[in-house]
Amino acid sequence: MNTEQFTIREARDEELMEVIQVLSEGFTEDPVNNYIGGVKARIQVSDTSFDFRALRAFMNWQVRISRIHCGGRIMIAVDRVGGKDRIIAGSIWNAPGKRVQFSLKELMPLYHAGTLDVLRYWGLSGRMIAYFPKAEAVFEEEWRQRNIATSIDDTWQCWTVVVLPAYRGKGLLTSLFREFFSFAPDKTLVLEATSEDARDKYKHLGFETLETVHYGQGRTDGAGIVASGEKATGFKVYPMVRWGIH
Repeated sequence: MNTEQFTIREARDEELMEVIQVLSEGFTEDPVNNYIGGVKARIQVSDTSFDFRALRAFMNWQVRISRIHCGGRIMIAVDRVGGKDRIIAGSIWNAPGKRVQFSLKELMPLYHAGTLDVLRYWGLSGRMIAYFPKAEAVFEEEWRQRNIATSIDDTWQCWTVVVLPAYRGKGLLTSLFREFFSFAPDKTLVLEATSEDARDKYKHLGFETLETVHYGQGRTDGAGIVASGEKATGFKVYPMVRWGIH
């Protein structure tokens, strides 16, 4: 698929390191990553930044575990620069029935995906443990309320999507999603929007907000950065679903 001069396609194995770098650069302001990482100031894109190296380790883990264990479909947008493809946007989709459960049977995939590298930076913090179940519980309750026979695990999960700042506003986010819609036209898709702007964009793409989940109140500001007093408002995450046939 082409959008302007850009091409949307699946990432090749030899491109994964570049994908990881692009995802890292695009997520320096994400409140969830800031919150889990205990970030105290805005992350700078630099190898000298501890927080950026930690973020890159986390993105490496997401890409690797998705590829190794989750049946992941990693989509990219590329721009042709100087006769070479440059990755400017990307998304990670985990397949139905392939979510990470952090169980004993997953020890080897978790190890090979670089879990220890993430723990070296972030440790096994209470923030990491607290984040994941809350949004998941929203999806599970929605499934119960609707008496859906299938499980939330039977959906395609959009784990990560990012467009580099210089290329935003050019339709790349929409193109990444449209490509996936054509790939899985009848499937239910889920994601967690981490800003109101992202939530509104996903709404235009057919996603429905199920609930607003609050994190970090009394501990972080709206960007997920460590704060105190009146600035420690916390931030919001929006579990969303695009219904397919179930």
